[in-house]
Amino acid sequence: NPDARGFYNDINQTQIKILEEFKEKIKQSSLVSNIHRYNDRFFLRFLRARKFNIINAFTMISDYFQWRKDQQVDMVYSFEFPEIKELKKLYPHGYHNTDKQGRPVYIEAYGGIDVDKIFKATTEERWLRYYIREYEILVNYKFRACSKMKGTVVEQTFNITNLAGISLSMLTGNVKTMMQKLSNIGRNYYPE
Repeated sequence: NPDARGFYNDINQTQIKILEEFKEKIKQSSLVSNIHRYNDRFFLRFLRARKFNIINAFTMISDYFQWRKDQQVDMVYSFEFPEIKELKKLYPHGYHNTDKQGRPVYIEAYGGIDVDKIFKATTEERWLRYYIREYEILVNYKFRACSKMKGTVVEQTFNITNLAGISLSMLTGNVKTMMQKLSNIGRNYYPE
């Protein structure tokens, strides 16, 4: 199928060939010590994010593994974040149920967000750490649970962003900088 989207259950022969070449390149590079820990769906996320360009996908996944090491992502599950209640008051967000395709629904409201107040409740470093922990929970637990409930592989979310009460003047300074940092984590290290 030339129109295959490159998902595990929607992949064509060309994409399968690229996937195998990609995995071989990773093996030969010694990028990870145990490539068998990762499945094809994991590698396909990076390939789709870079339109099945092996060089670009390899750069992305190399950056991902280095970032995981630098940020000690494997230790993130022990991170405690008691200020979550205050953060959710100042920046309402979270998962709620699933859509018809079985994807977890993520809802966030930007209207009225006040990063200065958020930084009185927590630090930028802690907020980013919390965000990374939430991505890890999504990828390693929520997707599995949704897949089990749906009876098919679920590997994407459905996002709803409420922009009511937001103005362009709010998207400057600290708000813009923090939203870019949060967005970059998702885009660069948790494609799709």
